[in-house]
Amino acid sequence: MRRLAASFALIAAAGVSACGSPIEVYTGCTPANGFTPICGPHNPEDLVAVPSGEWILFGEFRGLSGPGVGAGAIGAVHVVNRTIMRLYPSPAAGRPDGAGAGSPPGDPTCPGPPDPNRFSLHGLSLAAFAGEPLRLLAVNHGGREAIEIFGVRADASPPQLTWQGCVPLPDGLEGNDVAALPGGGLLVTAYSSNHAWTAVAVLLRLTNGAVHEWLPGAGWREVPGTRAALPNGILVSADGATLYVAASRGDEVFRVQRQGDPARTSVPVAAPDNLTWTADGDILAASLRTPLMSVMRTCRDLATGACGGTSAVVRVRPQPLAATDLLVHTGAPLGAFTAAIAVGNELFVGTAFGDRLAVTSLPTGDADGARRARPGRVP
Repeated sequence: MRRLAASFALIAAAGVSACGSPIEVYTGCTPANGFTPICGPHNPEDLVAVPSGEWILFGEFRGLSGPGVGAGAIGAVHVVNRTIMRLYPSPAAGRPDGAGAGSPPGDPTCPGPPDPNRFSLHGLSLAAFAGEPLRLLAVNHGGREAIEIFGVRADASPPQLTWQGCVPLPDGLEGNDVAALPGGGLLVTAYSSNHAWTAVAVLLRLTNGAVHEWLPGAGWREVPGTRAALPNGILVSADGATLYVAASRGDEVFRVQRQGDPARTSVPVAAPDNLTWTADGDILAASLRTPLMSVMRTCRDLATGACGGTSAVVRVRPQPLAATDLLVHTGAPLGAFTAAIAVGNELFVGTAFGDRLAVTSLPTGDADGARRARPGRVP
């Protein structure tokens, strides 16, 4: 589970590494079991696709806040030829000049661009709303807990990123995933930055986090009805009214209104991680089927290779809320998925536990819907 990847240090500190059986690590970079690896990125934990569908963006997870964090990058993989490009930090990135006309996006207290030597990315979100500029939001643990905001030139190939601002998280919170709201706001799944407490909560499946909302000029608030056991992936409907949240240790994906009634509806999904939209308005959830403790024991500090085990990609239908396995995968070249996204007639998966992405053909019956997708746009 990708947010559990965010808890590398805490799990180890709690002694969890003594639990669970080691699992295989795959060091080869050759196709296997219907998947083709795309090797090179370090822990490409989350994936988003630019609107053209030509490039997929990923963020490298390099650990949690602290002096040893970094240096990760935001990269891109070409959907057709599989070329990997580094977008930020990079000499090709745009200069950090804010948003251009008007005030820069984000919080005016943002101290400036992130430290490129300590950059460490968790969740990603594309703000791709009608009438608004295309922006990438990224949870950053490197040197500060903040949501970094980038302008995106999608007409460039590869896309060009320009850092524009940030939104620091409230003291005591550590972010996991982010979802953009219309009008410049955002939502973050977050839990305590006290790693010892988070480790205990993860072990015992305790409620340890919630969704937090930030709006320009209004600041932060906790969204009622969103407390969960390790809140992870998050999506929001196009009108900003309805949230879909993965609770990794709660083994559920739940739906709740952003305002008003805090009652929520949930569907069982084993260890869900990142969430992405499909072409027809459904959701794909990466789902870890190997015991978390085994993954953490073997793979939390991988420098090369990719974690084994079993993962699934689950299709979640929003109305009525229901979940069905799209595929279940065990073995090489990658066993522990933390993100899955459909582009064209292919399915790309990422991981917080390895040096690669991987791609496979969409199962029969899903390819036509994926081809109608407008990646990066909320259905």
